[in-house]
Amino acid sequence: RKVFESLEEKDLVTWNTMISGYNQAKMGESAMSVYKRMHSIGVKPDEFTYGSLLASSLDINALEMVQACVIKIGLLSSKVEISNALISAYSKHGEIAKADLIFEKSLKKNLVSWNAIISGLYHNGFPFKGLEKFSDLLETEVLILPDAY
Repeated sequence: RKVFESLEEKDLVTWNTMISGYNQAKMGESAMSVYKRMHSIGVKPDEFTYGSLLASSLDINALEMVQACVIKIGLLSSKVEISNALISAYSKHGEIAKADLIFEKSLKKNLVSWNAIISGLYHNGFPFKGLEKFSDLLETEVLILPDAY
């Protein structure tokens, strides 16, 4: 943090590195604080900024704010990684209905998307709905093969 503060000029990579560092330290509130500061001085966040924020330990209000931002700038519909991160984040908060809504509305899905929603359903007490999603996965026209163990 001292090195970050000592920099005269901070570019997007510098800000993202700081947010990522707070994310890795499980300091979601600090990551959000850096994001707000960055945003207030006119540095435009990118998909990596939002990906790091969504992976942080954000409270539900901050999570909803980040979701609103990614919808506004079009990242939710254009980047599968962002929708996957939102599905995982809402699942971790026990907000499985929101996670499922994002999953269902996602135009792009990959194996990570399916794993995120199936895992979220299972960990939130809906194992049979998770099995239904797994069956849906097997019936998709897109060739997505489940991981083999």
